[in-house]
Amino acid sequence: MDYPIGPWARERFGERAAHVCVALVDALNRALANAQDAHRISESTDLLGFGSVQRSRRYACIVEALKEMDGVQVIKPKSSPHEFVVLDGNLIYPFRYAKDSSKPIHRARITERKVSALISELFTFYGPEPEQASLLDELTDDTVGDAAEERMPVLTRLPEGTRLALLAYASNDRSGVLNAWMGEGELGFRGRVHWRRVEELPLTVPDSRGGEGRGHGPTGPLGPVPGPRLTGPTDSAGSTTAPRFDDGVMPAVPLTARAPVERKNSDQFPPATEQAPQKPKANDQDR
Repeated sequence: MDYPIGPWARERFGERAAHVCVALVDALNRALANAQDAHRISESTDLLGFGSVQRSRRYACIVEALKEMDGVQVIKPKSSPHEFVVLDGNLIYPFRYAKDSSKPIHRARITERKVSALISELFTFYGPEPEQASLLDELTDDTVGDAAEERMPVLTRLPEGTRLALLAYASNDRSGVLNAWMGEGELGFRGRVHWRRVEELPLTVPDSRGGEGRGHGPTGPLGPVPGPRLTGPTDSAGSTTAPRFDDGVMPAVPLTARAPVERKNSDQFPPATEQAPQKPKANDQDR
């Protein structure tokens, strides 16, 4: 597959790195499409349903995209509503870091909410050796103890050497998936990710003729989720599913060909053209 792969992805996933990355981007697109459909059908005036569907479906779509590959392990930590995929020793954790593409990936946060005990444990057990104080040091001993007692039996069943692979992306309900990144990093204060290594995953893949196609699917080119480009605000004040003004059918402009006799005698039948606009001239009465 002629899909550009960075050194980090190739190091983590080996010869099938291209297929893995294409499948992951496709999974994000499918999850976004499901969320758009749910939002459109619900006719909701806010984006709560859209966000909830996208959040839950991204985990399920990643499982669906990778479950047939050799060496895949699917786990479901206690108290977590989602399943996680471990592939080639990589525990894949997806999260949306922005609603538009203007936010730099190096300012990404793992969540806009309070960091859960499960997330902090994923970084502690499977993230890179921290260069800064662990987030768990900021939590109370009682909180860490209760969370570890509940979740550690599931997490520690993973093979030794399992490492956390972060899948970060930007998206919104109107434009779909805007970008996708993959790498490794530490969990910092208030959910900030301190990247050690991060690589962008292209949303397009060159076709066999050397061009770039659009669409999505593991065996075809990728791109933003197809569907109507929506208008209206993107915040909870009210997004609308009305199509944009340029989504309609282009009108046909009627043209009448000049008769042959007119073309041969253009001096007697000059072609009619629009008159250039005349600049109005002011006079004494206009004062």
